[in-house]
Amino acid sequence: MSGIETKHTVITEELRRKILCGAFGEKLPPLRTLMQEYQVSMKTISKAVKPLSGMGLIIPGPRGSVIAAAPKKRSRHYAVGFLWPHGQDFDEEARREAMYIQDYWARKNYNVIFLNQRNPNLRNKPDFWRTLPVDGLIFSYGTLSAEIAWALHYAGIPALAPHFAGDLPVHVMEHDTFPAVDRVVKMLHEKGFRRIALQFNSELAGYQDMANARWDEIRSRYGIPGEYRENLMPGNKDTIERHTQYLCLKDPPEFILCWHSHPDRTVEALNRLGLEKKVRIVTIQRGERWNENVYRLTPPPADFLDRQMVFMEKIISGEPKGILHEYVPYQPDFIDDPPEP
Repeated sequence: MSGIETKHTVITEELRRKILCGAFGEKLPPLRTLMQEYQVSMKTISKAVKPLSGMGLIIPGPRGSVIAAAPKKRSRHYAVGFLWPHGQDFDEEARREAMYIQDYWARKNYNVIFLNQRNPNLRNKPDFWRTLPVDGLIFSYGTLSAEIAWALHYAGIPALAPHFAGDLPVHVMEHDTFPAVDRVVKMLHEKGFRRIALQFNSELAGYQDMANARWDEIRSRYGIPGEYRENLMPGNKDTIERHTQYLCLKDPPEFILCWHSHPDRTVEALNRLGLEKKVRIVTIQRGERWNENVYRLTPPPADFLDRQMVFMEKIISGEPKGILHEYVPYQPDFIDDPPEP
């Protein structure tokens, strides 16, 4: 492949990402503007732009190329939507959270619409999002999907995800997860542990490739064996069971880091494997200590929901150009100090 071909391919990919992130608004900049920005010839920039049409991202015209994925303009409704996990019961804690969310937005003169992920209209009814009277939507953890993200984008509804979302057209506010994982692995490494595994609850849209790459970096840094490379098996109701079995196929890990994962499910899986006394668990979940081999960390800051709502205010009132991504730092320490190996 020649240098020119390599260059225009790189530019195509960068333009694609910018379009998906909303950086250009409704029109692609003129070719001469792009030519000057990338410091290439007209031939190269033309080659770079041409595939975008085939991808369905732009519509060429006599007055320039229109962004096909540009969101529709909407009227202001003074309401915010929240997408809850499918099957989540409104227990006492969830009710308190829902009331808090409603009170927060009521003080801002907004209503709140809670949406259940089980509702098939979210995926099957083309006009569902276009006609939904909300000015923005906040995803609960694990509810983001590429299908819904793009439906919201085309409907002109800005959305906020609680974790990294790859190229999906949503804003993101997330805990700075992998520096926190690195810190915990470092503390265990200093005690002499090496067989350390990472476990997420389920597959997250737009997240997995980044998570695998970051976990590989941490593994390499601390000499964690290759059998603990995968941090998650493909997601379904048996995710934790199958992933725990996978981790224990060869030499069972000394520690499993249950990150955004429920340690009780991992404990049950280890019990069935007869490894509940051999494999220790680290958890960031609040609550009881499940057994003597479950070691708790200081939980992430409790103000994450507040930060999300302030962030959403910024999104729906400021009309930012492009996709926003904000990290909330988290530096955990052990509540229950693990023993030496």
